[in-house]
Amino acid sequence: YISYLAVEGDAKELWVYNRVTRLKRRVFTGDAVMPKWSPVGQFLAWKSGSVLNVIDVSKPVSTFQNVTLGVGNYSWTPDSKGFVVSSSANLAPDGWTQVQIFTVPADAKGDLKKVKKITTLPEMSDSFFAIGTTQFKWGMNNNVFAFIACPTASLSADSNTLMIVSKDGSKMRMITNMLNNPNWFHWSPKTERLAYIKGIGRLVSENKRLTIWDSRSGKEID
Repeated sequence: YISYLAVEGDAKELWVYNRVTRLKRRVFTGDAVMPKWSPVGQFLAWKSGSVLNVIDVSKPVSTFQNVTLGVGNYSWTPDSKGFVVSSSANLAPDGWTQVQIFTVPADAKGDLKKVKKITTLPEMSDSFFAIGTTQFKWGMNNNVFAFIACPTASLSADSNTLMIVSKDGSKMRMITNMLNNPNWFHWSPKTERLAYIKGIGRLVSENKRLTIWDSRSGKEID
Protein backbone atom coordinates (compact mmCIF):
# COMPACT_ATOMS: atom_id res chain seq x y z
CA TYR A 1 0.00 0.00 0.00
CA ILE A 2 0.93 3.61 -0.58
CA SER A 3 -0.76 6.38 1.39
CA TYR A 4 -1.02 9.91 0.05
CA LEU A 5 -2.82 13.18 0.67
CA ALA A 6 -5.02 14.67 -2.02
CA VAL A 7 -5.96 18.33 -1.83
CA GLU A 8 -9.71 18.80 -2.18
CA GLY A 9 -10.65 22.44 -1.72
CA ASP A 10 -9.20 23.55 1.61
CA ALA A 11 -8.92 19.99 2.97
CA LYS A 12 -6.33 17.26 2.55
CA GLU A 13 -8.07 13.92 2.02
CA LEU A 14 -6.23 10.73 2.93
CA TRP A 15 -6.12 8.01 0.28
CA VAL A 16 -4.53 4.56 0.04
CA TYR A 17 -3.35 2.92 -3.17
CA ASN A 18 -2.95 -0.85 -3.44
CA ARG A 19 0.05 -1.62 -5.66
CA VAL A 20 -1.17 -5.17 -6.33
CA THR A 21 -4.81 -4.58 -7.21
CA ARG A 22 -4.16 -1.02 -8.43
CA LEU A 23 -7.24 0.13 -6.57
CA LYS A 24 -7.33 3.32 -4.55
CA ARG A 25 -9.46 4.01 -1.53
CA ARG A 26 -10.33 7.19 0.32
CA VAL A 27 -10.02 6.52 4.05
CA PHE A 28 -10.62 10.01 5.45
CA THR A 29 -12.47 12.96 3.97
CA GLY A 30 -11.44 15.63 6.48
CA ASP A 31 -8.19 17.51 6.83
CA ALA A 32 -5.59 14.78 7.45
CA VAL A 33 -1.96 15.35 8.48
CA MET A 34 1.01 13.22 9.55
CA PRO A 35 -0.01 9.83 8.03
CA LYS A 36 2.26 7.06 9.33
CA TRP A 37 2.25 3.32 8.63
CA SER A 38 2.65 0.86 11.48
CA PRO A 39 6.02 -0.99 11.61
CA VAL A 40 4.14 -4.31 11.66
CA GLY A 41 0.89 -5.06 9.86
CA GLN A 42 -1.16 -2.83 7.59
CA PHE A 43 -2.38 -0.13 9.95
CA LEU A 44 -2.36 3.53 8.98
CA ALA A 45 -2.52 6.35 11.53
CA TRP A 46 -2.98 10.08 11.01
CA LYS A 47 -4.05 13.23 12.77
CA SER A 48 -7.09 15.42 12.15
CA GLY A 49 -6.71 18.53 14.25
CA SER A 50 -5.50 17.13 17.56
CA VAL A 51 -7.32 13.80 17.12
CA LEU A 52 -5.25 10.69 16.40
CA ASN A 53 -6.98 8.13 14.16
CA VAL A 54 -6.13 4.65 12.89
CA ILE A 55 -7.46 2.20 10.31
CA ASP A 56 -6.68 -1.37 9.23
CA VAL A 57 -6.46 -1.03 5.44
CA SER A 58 -6.26 -4.80 4.93
CA LYS A 59 -9.99 -4.96 5.68
CA PRO A 60 -11.89 -3.48 2.72
CA VAL A 61 -14.99 -2.60 4.72
CA SER A 62 -13.24 -1.35 7.85
CA THR A 63 -13.72 2.22 9.04
CA PHE A 64 -11.26 4.34 10.95
CA GLN A 65 -11.28 4.64 14.73
CA ASN A 66 -10.46 7.61 16.94
CA VAL A 67 -7.57 6.70 19.22
CA THR A 68 -7.22 9.72 21.49
CA LEU A 69 -7.54 13.51 21.64
CA GLY A 70 -5.13 16.34 22.36
CA VAL A 71 -2.19 14.97 20.36
CA GLY A 72 0.65 17.26 19.32
CA ASN A 73 2.95 14.71 17.72
CA TYR A 74 3.11 10.91 17.73
CA SER A 75 4.94 7.78 16.63
CA TRP A 76 4.06 4.10 16.54
CA THR A 77 5.55 1.79 19.14
CA PRO A 78 7.87 -0.80 17.53
CA ASP A 79 5.36 -3.62 18.07
CA SER A 80 2.57 -1.63 16.35
CA LYS A 81 0.30 -2.12 19.36
CA GLY A 82 0.11 1.53 20.24
CA PHE A 83 1.62 4.99 20.12
CA VAL A 84 3.84 7.38 21.99
CA VAL A 85 2.20 10.80 21.83
CA SER A 86 3.04 14.27 23.09
CA SER A 87 0.72 17.04 24.14
CA SER A 88 1.17 20.64 23.08
CA ALA A 89 1.82 23.28 25.72
CA ASN A 90 -0.69 26.08 26.22
CA LEU A 91 -0.09 29.64 27.33
CA ALA A 92 -1.77 30.30 30.68
CA PRO A 93 -1.84 33.57 32.66
CA ASP A 94 1.08 32.34 34.76
CA GLY A 95 3.14 31.04 31.81
CA TRP A 96 3.35 28.01 29.55
CA THR A 97 2.07 24.63 30.64
CA GLN A 98 4.46 21.69 30.42
CA VAL A 99 4.59 19.23 27.53
CA GLN A 100 3.59 15.70 28.54
CA ILE A 101 4.36 12.38 26.85
CA PHE A 102 1.97 9.43 26.95
CA THR A 103 1.60 5.90 25.67
CA VAL A 104 -1.74 4.97 24.10
CA PRO A 105 -2.86 1.56 22.76
CA ALA A 106 -4.02 1.57 19.16
CA ASP A 107 -7.44 0.27 20.22
CA ALA A 108 -8.02 2.93 22.90
CA LYS A 109 -11.04 4.38 21.04
CA GLY A 110 -10.93 7.52 23.14
CA ASP A 111 -10.94 5.69 26.47
CA LEU A 112 -8.91 7.93 28.80
CA LYS A 113 -8.37 5.05 31.22
CA LYS A 114 -6.14 3.38 28.63
CA VAL A 115 -3.84 6.40 28.32
CA LYS A 116 -0.73 6.23 30.52
CA LYS A 117 1.63 9.14 31.13
CA ILE A 118 5.30 8.37 30.53
CA THR A 119 6.78 11.66 31.68
CA THR A 120 6.44 15.45 31.80
CA LEU A 121 9.07 17.68 30.24
CA PRO A 122 10.73 20.29 32.49
CA GLU A 123 9.16 23.67 33.17
CA MET A 124 10.22 26.72 31.20
CA SER A 125 13.57 28.06 32.41
CA ASP A 126 16.66 29.89 31.16
CA SER A 127 18.08 26.56 29.96
CA PHE A 128 14.95 24.83 28.62
CA PHE A 129 11.73 25.77 26.84
CA ALA A 130 9.40 23.54 24.82
CA ILE A 131 5.81 23.77 23.65
CA GLY A 132 5.88 20.59 21.56
CA THR A 133 7.97 17.76 20.15
CA THR A 134 8.94 16.16 16.88
CA GLN A 135 8.23 12.51 16.15
CA PHE A 136 9.83 9.87 18.38
CA LYS A 137 12.60 7.54 17.21
CA TRP A 138 13.23 4.28 19.06
CA GLY A 139 16.75 3.18 19.90
CA MET A 140 18.24 -0.30 19.85
CA ASN A 141 16.27 -2.85 21.91
CA ASN A 142 13.35 -0.38 21.96
CA ASN A 143 14.07 0.68 25.53
CA VAL A 144 14.52 4.40 24.85
CA PHE A 145 13.34 6.93 22.32
CA ALA A 146 14.79 10.22 21.09
CA PHE A 147 13.01 13.37 19.97
CA ILE A 148 13.47 17.11 19.61
CA ALA A 149 11.70 19.36 22.11
CA CYS A 150 10.72 22.57 20.33
CA PRO A 151 10.00 26.07 21.69
CA THR A 152 7.91 28.74 19.92
CA ALA A 153 8.54 29.25 16.21
CA SER A 154 10.92 32.22 16.42
CA LEU A 155 13.08 30.54 19.05
CA SER A 156 12.86 27.13 17.35
CA ALA A 157 14.44 28.57 14.21
CA ASP A 158 17.68 28.96 16.15
CA SER A 159 17.75 26.26 18.82
CA ASN A 160 15.87 23.20 20.05
CA THR A 161 16.68 20.47 22.56
CA LEU A 162 17.47 16.90 21.54
CA MET A 163 16.25 14.60 24.32
CA ILE A 164 16.18 10.92 25.23
CA VAL A 165 13.54 9.31 27.46
CA SER A 166 13.38 5.70 28.62
CA LYS A 167 10.37 3.59 27.72
CA ASP A 168 8.96 3.73 31.26
CA GLY A 169 9.80 7.40 31.76
CA SER A 170 12.19 6.75 34.64
CA LYS A 171 15.12 8.38 32.84
CA MET A 172 15.23 11.63 30.90
CA ARG A 173 18.28 13.24 29.37
CA MET A 174 18.96 16.45 27.44
CA ILE A 175 21.59 15.61 24.84
CA THR A 176 22.33 18.80 22.90
CA ASN A 177 20.93 21.87 21.15
CA MET A 178 20.19 21.62 17.45
CA LEU A 179 17.86 22.78 14.69
CA ASN A 180 14.31 21.48 14.41
CA ASN A 181 15.01 18.90 11.71
CA PRO A 182 13.87 15.32 12.45
CA ASN A 183 16.19 14.05 9.70
CA TRP A 184 19.17 15.32 11.67
CA PHE A 185 19.11 12.62 14.35
CA HIS A 186 19.18 8.83 13.90
CA TRP A 187 19.93 5.79 16.04
CA SER A 188 22.52 3.28 14.96
CA PRO A 189 20.79 0.07 13.79
CA LYS A 190 23.29 -2.17 15.60
CA THR A 191 24.70 -0.19 18.54
CA GLU A 192 23.34 1.99 21.32
CA ARG A 193 24.56 5.18 19.71
CA LEU A 194 22.71 8.25 18.52
CA ALA A 195 24.02 10.42 15.69
CA TYR A 196 22.92 14.02 15.25
CA ILE A 197 23.94 17.38 13.81
CA LYS A 198 24.46 19.69 16.77
CA GLY A 199 24.75 23.45 16.85
CA ILE A 200 22.56 26.52 17.28
CA GLY A 201 21.78 29.25 14.77
CA ARG A 202 19.32 29.07 11.88
CA LEU A 203 21.99 28.95 9.17
CA VAL A 204 22.59 25.29 8.31
CA SER A 205 26.11 25.96 7.05
CA GLU A 206 27.42 27.60 10.24
CA ASN A 207 28.21 26.15 13.66
CA LYS A 208 26.96 22.64 12.82
CA ARG A 209 28.79 19.41 13.59
CA LEU A 210 27.92 15.76 13.04
CA THR A 211 28.30 14.11 16.45
CA ILE A 212 27.72 10.67 18.00
CA TRP A 213 26.46 10.10 21.53
CA ASP A 214 27.13 6.75 23.19
CA SER A 215 24.37 5.69 25.59
CA ARG A 216 26.60 3.37 27.63
CA SER A 217 29.24 5.96 28.46
CA GLY A 218 26.84 8.90 28.31
CA LYS A 219 29.45 10.86 26.36
CA GLU A 220 29.74 12.41 22.93
CA ILE A 221 32.12 11.04 20.32
CA ASP A 222 33.04 13.84 17.90
